[in-house]
Amino acid sequence: MANYTNKFNFCGEIMIPKRSPLVKREHKNSDMISMNLGIKNGANCVFVTAKEFKNSVIKTRNNDNEPIEIDWNDRLDEDVIKTVRPGNRYVVDLNERKEFITQWDMIEYLETILPSYEGKIVVSGRFVKRPYKDRFFDEFQVRNVYAADANAKPRFKLNLELYYNKDSVDTSNVKEDGKIYLNAYVPMWMGSEEGVKLMPQTLVFNTAIYDMENPMHKTQYELKMHELMVKSKTPVRMGWELVVINGAEEKEFDESCLTELQRKYVEAGLKTLEDYKRGQVLGERVKEYRLFLPDLTGDFANGCVDSGYTAKEFEEAIYVPSRDESFADVEKNTSKSNDSVAHEEKDAVGLGDLF
Repeated sequence: MANYTNKFNFCGEIMIPKRSPLVKREHKNSDMISMNLGIKNGANCVFVTAKEFKNSVIKTRNNDNEPIEIDWNDRLDEDVIKTVRPGNRYVVDLNERKEFITQWDMIEYLETILPSYEGKIVVSGRFVKRPYKDRFFDEFQVRNVYAADANAKPRFKLNLELYYNKDSVDTSNVKEDGKIYLNAYVPMWMGSEEGVKLMPQTLVFNTAIYDMENPMHKTQYELKMHELMVKSKTPVRMGWELVVINGAEEKEFDESCLTELQRKYVEAGLKTLEDYKRGQVLGERVKEYRLFLPDLTGDFANGCVDSGYTAKEFEEAIYVPSRDESFADVEKNTSKSNDSVAHEEKDAVGLGDLF
């Protein structure tokens, strides 16, 4: 597998949880600190997280990408921080730029500054899927927090490396709701014993937003479908840029939003449709990862590439949880290493209006 980082970049307003603290501390078998923060855009909200156990030694990498160990008590020394490669630092740049080599210190700093911070922020980091029995929990693990530019558009961007073949695409409901579903797999590091495993992930391609009478829309649709509707029986590998939807989407106010009596008044010319509109109209709650653009960089500059798997090898690479595996065991294994996390850019990327 290529060294592709499954990463997110969210831009929006801060939402501090009301029913639970922003930061939690535990002192059972070992000291642990965690943070749970919402990033919102209207009725759309995604929660990001960070967590770390206190250790006597910090295992990280230097500027030559070599493994090094740093004493816990030396972690705030500026000269020590400079020895750690940028990709292994945690950066907060709100009122001023701060760099840390532990999530612990990043969380404690954010605890002091976020409650009073005003304005949009950009949060970036790593996307992780945690399996537990027959379920998978998605985590957006924070690495960087920046102040957003004044004109930055709120967007929830996710970049994933996906594995799929011709049988992964489901078009059975496209006439009904305009959505094509891609049942793909995402590579995840599961610890030194299991290595990299493939986790199932369903993605959505929303075709309803394309007007096929519009030449530009038609071209956009065809280019994306070319990378989606592959002909290979063996899995291909492709990077995709996605948009995370988690909330009620705004819908157009039309006659379907009226009561029967209101509709009669409009038909009689006594009222207009606009007379009954009261603020934003929201549809049903939606939680989807929507395919937005193929990531035509690196290995994928020319589109999908062969995964190198045979059908049998692909099946063997899919993660199958042990029946007696606890959530704590999974959490321990999947959080052992973050050396492959790439340094994120601070700028929110505008995704346009079609997704």
